[in-house]
Amino acid sequence: MPRIQGKMTNETNDMSERILELKRRLEKNLAKREKLMKAWPTTAVRLYDKDLPNFPYLIDYFTSVRDRYALIQFKGKKRFPDDDDKEKEIVTLLETWLEIPAKHIHLKERRPQGPENQYKKLDNEGSSIFIEEGRALFRLNLTDYMDTGLFLDHRPLRKWIGKDCEAFVKKEGKTPKFLNLFCYTASVSVMAALAGASTVNLDLSSTYLDWAQGNFELNEISLKKHQFIKAPIQEMDEHIRGSFDFIYLDPPTFSNSKRTSDFDIQEDHLKLILQMKKYLSPKGVLWFSCNRRDFVLDPKVGEHFHIQNKSHDSIPEDFTDEKIHQCYRLLLKD
Repeated sequence: MPRIQGKMTNETNDMSERILELKRRLEKNLAKREKLMKAWPTTAVRLYDKDLPNFPYLIDYFTSVRDRYALIQFKGKKRFPDDDDKEKEIVTLLETWLEIPAKHIHLKERRPQGPENQYKKLDNEGSSIFIEEGRALFRLNLTDYMDTGLFLDHRPLRKWIGKDCEAFVKKEGKTPKFLNLFCYTASVSVMAALAGASTVNLDLSSTYLDWAQGNFELNEISLKKHQFIKAPIQEMDEHIRGSFDFIYLDPPTFSNSKRTSDFDIQEDHLKLILQMKKYLSPKGVLWFSCNRRDFVLDPKVGEHFHIQNKSHDSIPEDFTDEKIHQCYRLLLKD
């Protein structure tokens, strides 16, 4: 993995005081991220997470053998007249200090998700980068979609699921069965497969299912033990049979697909979680995650499952937003 080497220049005459403050913060963060990237290991981290009030931005940082990339996302409640200038200053700083080529620095404005404002394709550049996480490789797209193909904040969860599957193989001496619903690009399934699991992956998007299969092929995983099913969650009974040792359920906050009825995570999660009982083996594990900031887990879940709230521990150290997601490990009650 390449060592992160930012140029610590002393020439500050051309920098505004506010950008100097940002530079000092990035220098501090960079030292920590270098250790994190080596420890996991990973080549994708959050370098900056709205640390300073004057800069309500997220900056994700990616490295490869030859290149560096950055994704900047505005996260303020509203834009102000000087925000365009701030963004130019951030880009210039990343170019001159971290030596990231301008063509590798991308800016996006993340909008609140809702039924009337779901994330859609933004561009058609089709450019891909490849990052490492543990022993896995993933393809990311920094330009064409609001999300890149990999949720960096789920890094610990992917590791835990891989460890779960490894422990199962060691203890039971057989292949664990893993079900991934709303699978997106199936990065979690890749981790499970690398640990010895067979997987079933369900999503409504052909684009993401193709991407998911590409991630498997990128990791030289044969597709013989893995299924990729295009279907809404409401039709899973028509496509999925048998029980699973591990289920990963990471629904969207909202969904209003033309093919399905409207879905709201707060209103519908109890029904969805209880539906998993018919698919979960008696000693199986259901991992449930969501990113609705004001989400409250229905107490009735506890009537059917032992609940382990893993939310705090599941947020990686390069993230400061404690509400970025919630995460629960659910075990069936006898």
